[in-house]
Amino acid sequence: MLRILPACIALACGQALALSPPEIFRAAAASVVVLETLDDTGGTSARLSATVTSAETVVTVCNGVESASALRIVRPEAHLAASLLARDNDRNLCLLAAPGLNAKALPAGAAEVAAGSRVYAVSNALGLGVGISDGVFSGKRRFPSGEYLQFSAPVSPGSEGGALVDESGRLLGIVDYRRRDGQNVNFALPAAWIDQVQERASKNAAQQQLYAQAKALVATQDWEGLLRQAETWAKAAPDNPDAWSFVVRAAREKKQPDAELRGWEALYRIDPSQRGHVLGLGWQLALHQRYEEALALAQRMAADNPADGAAWYLQGLLLQEKGRLDEAEKALLRAVEIDPWLTEAYRYLANIALARGNPDLAIATWRRLAGLHSGDANAQWGLVNAYLQAGRPHKAWRVVERLGEDLTGDPTYWFWRGRTLAALGAQDAACAAYHKSLEIKPDNALAWGGVGISRSEQQRLPEAIAAFREARRHAPGQEEWAYLLAVALKDGGHLDEALVLTTGLLERSPQLARSWRQHGFVLALLGRLDEAVPALERSLQIEPRQAKVWGSLVEVNHQRNRPAEARQAYEKLRGFDSAAAESLYRQFILPTEAYQP
Repeated sequence: MLRILPACIALACGQALALSPPEIFRAAAASVVVLETLDDTGGTSARLSATVTSAETVVTVCNGVESASALRIVRPEAHLAASLLARDNDRNLCLLAAPGLNAKALPAGAAEVAAGSRVYAVSNALGLGVGISDGVFSGKRRFPSGEYLQFSAPVSPGSEGGALVDESGRLLGIVDYRRRDGQNVNFALPAAWIDQVQERASKNAAQQQLYAQAKALVATQDWEGLLRQAETWAKAAPDNPDAWSFVVRAAREKKQPDAELRGWEALYRIDPSQRGHVLGLGWQLALHQRYEEALALAQRMAADNPADGAAWYLQGLLLQEKGRLDEAEKALLRAVEIDPWLTEAYRYLANIALARGNPDLAIATWRRLAGLHSGDANAQWGLVNAYLQAGRPHKAWRVVERLGEDLTGDPTYWFWRGRTLAALGAQDAACAAYHKSLEIKPDNALAWGGVGISRSEQQRLPEAIAAFREARRHAPGQEEWAYLLAVALKDGGHLDEALVLTTGLLERSPQLARSWRQHGFVLALLGRLDEAVPALERSLQIEPRQAKVWGSLVEVNHQRNRPAEARQAYEKLRGFDSAAAESLYRQFILPTEAYQP
């Protein structure tokens, strides 16, 4: 009996330490807080998690924290300002000061945990408040910055910075959502790293000083100074992700897409395992119309991380851009299956429905999303856009009027009001709404483009040209504004400048029928008829059913005294638009036939 007693006592003690999930949550929830990152306007840009380390300090991941203008801890009883104390960039851990928090840290767990042990993630998943999920500890996995803890408890965006605890509610690690390698394959940073943050940060004081200087430039919105500083920093330390992150931020604010792309390429080179780097590079490649590279990156990310909805979303968007609608739809449906909060994925699913001639499905998609996210204005604007795309502006107007009571200070509201009024034929009222949007946000390229389109409809071409120039200045990477400016310049008689633009469009987008179409039109108006014909024919090879282009070929060949080629173009047109063909026949074909000997 005496030999058995110690074993019994040990067993009893082990059972006493194990807690039920409700007990674990009650013990741990007070030591995990909601952390909000704030933008330059004081609005919430993201909701993360943070884990208490002492009465007035918390620890979280650095992603999101490093780019925030301010930090705030949200407690049921109060909101508290937080500030950065120290950061360990290599391990993605940031220690924050939170004066007045008055919280208790979790007890430390064992340094070694047996694979298969039950673990719990306590975090602010999806920004819904602190909650708990359970799973098992899978083992340690080595990454360049050290050994991470792999576990299967489900986590979601917002979980990063939360606590991974054992069955006794003791802290094992800090959840790092950025590493996702499959369904329920998640990672945490070992709790032992928390005590090393300040020491590791002090050893890297020079880099911390550069980081502080960059943050000060962000605070004053000195984007020119930030770009200079960050590029100098990146040149001296080409493997420092902070330097390149600030290059990306400054380049985006200064609307320098080439510099932003260089930044994302460097970040991806430094750490290709970080999903933010992959997605950032993918988006930039897409904006630069390097669709094949972007698609290959998105497909590789989805293969490596099949539970990452953003990877499937990016893949679906790119497949849609290439016209592969069936594949795009499958990828987008997979994205919203994984993450129902991916609002933009619904938008592209609705666009696919429109491309297939199914406006009712597009509207139903947005109505469902608007119902699920009734407080999300973007979902309402998606519904407005679906109605407009389906040619139902009066229904769109009802939604706009309903939202106008609460959103008159929002530039997006005034933009969609303008779009809807334009669709209703009220172009002057539309322009007034666009200008209201621009009063609130002067660099709104979409609103400038709206003004340009409305004034083009009214044939007020000098105003249209000026508006398209502004749209292009504020969004130089968007080809739509270059194209519409070229059309307005052509229609306004500025043919030499229009030709420069259409030549550039062909260099960047030779696969688009519209680029060849406008180039051919401009050449024809300049009297360069022999050059205009192959451009128009190339446009028709890409997109054969263009009545206006066939008509232009009839006219140009008539001017070239090529009656046989003019008649051939006329016959092609008559095959799908007899009314347009009849008018051209009387004007260009019949007179030639009448004077034939």
